[in-house]
Amino acid sequence: MSIGTTIKKLRRERDMTQEQLAEYLGISACAISQWECDRTAPDISQIPLLVRIFGVSADELLGIDAANKEKEIENYRNQINDLLRIGKKKEAFVVAREAYDKYPDSYRTMLEFATAFAVNRQDEFFSEKEQKLYLAKSIKALENIISGCTDEIIRGQAKNTIVDFYMADGQIEKAKEIAGIFPSLVQGREFYWIRTCKGDDKIHAHRDLLFHGLIRNLVMYWDHNYKSDAGEKCYSDAEMCKLYEKQISLLELIFENGDFGEFYEDLRSAHLDAASYYAESKEAERAIEHLERAADAAVSFMRDYYQKNYKHTSLLFKDYEAGDTRWWRYQSNENSVSAFLNEIKSEKYDFIRSDERFTAIEEKLAPFAGKWE
Repeated sequence: MSIGTTIKKLRRERDMTQEQLAEYLGISACAISQWECDRTAPDISQIPLLVRIFGVSADELLGIDAANKEKEIENYRNQINDLLRIGKKKEAFVVAREAYDKYPDSYRTMLEFATAFAVNRQDEFFSEKEQKLYLAKSIKALENIISGCTDEIIRGQAKNTIVDFYMADGQIEKAKEIAGIFPSLVQGREFYWIRTCKGDDKIHAHRDLLFHGLIRNLVMYWDHNYKSDAGEKCYSDAEMCKLYEKQISLLELIFENGDFGEFYEDLRSAHLDAASYYAESKEAERAIEHLERAADAAVSFMRDYYQKNYKHTSLLFKDYEAGDTRWWRYQSNENSVSAFLNEIKSEKYDFIRSDERFTAIEEKLAPFAGKWE
């Protein structure tokens, strides 16, 4: 049933004339007639007024079956997650935009749209005009969630995302206001959740806290070379290389059995960053050493961890299964081995390209290159 037909039905059920409805809405009776003949449709701003006048839900007014709506929204969410899981960020945004356009009153589609935009925002997927348009639309969606949604998990995710959007939009004070709402690191959910658990649940909660909270955040922010007020970087290139090597040592200390799991990717990245520094410094032996270890980590991730049930063996995480947290790091549909091979095509590596060890690295990586599946 079209919205015009629904309006006509609801109006007649309430013994209301077109003129009376028009008066309530502050428009002409002719406009009502056009709606009911399906020649035009109400503006989205008039939907809340019509909902109040007729005493129905927006879904009922728009002819949306609530059960089917939730099922379709869930299908959209699954599509988006499946696309992100294989690095198809652009395609995920297209689906999220379609879902939000179809169900603009759903807090879940609002969040999916804003999150998909956040994943793509730093890429060249959008024109400058689209960047501004989607940034404003995302901020509005997240503000609607924060002000109206009663699901604390959805609201929390919205608050987390909107901080970066406010910063991108130059709304620094608003960003600080939202950021200030969050508890400090040691007051986070994981710390309190442990207190509610016993036995195996408590052991798992403790390892979740260490794995996803402390270690993940430490590794993520380890190598950020921020600039001072004077515009100077915090660390020199040589100091950054030492930090990469410290990051490697830290991971090797934590996972003494070499069971790095998802952190194989962090290990690969740190070794590649160190190799890049040594290549630019023309230190062949150190560059090749880090490339070899980066290749080992990349292959281990694809062969031993990717798309497999993975259980850790190192003492701190003995018998721990972290679950699937990989998708958020996939920057494109090309997997990290393909990205590795593209990286070492850089001219900075030309001085060691003829070394047989360099050739061996390329040969080791080649069978694992391709797309995320």
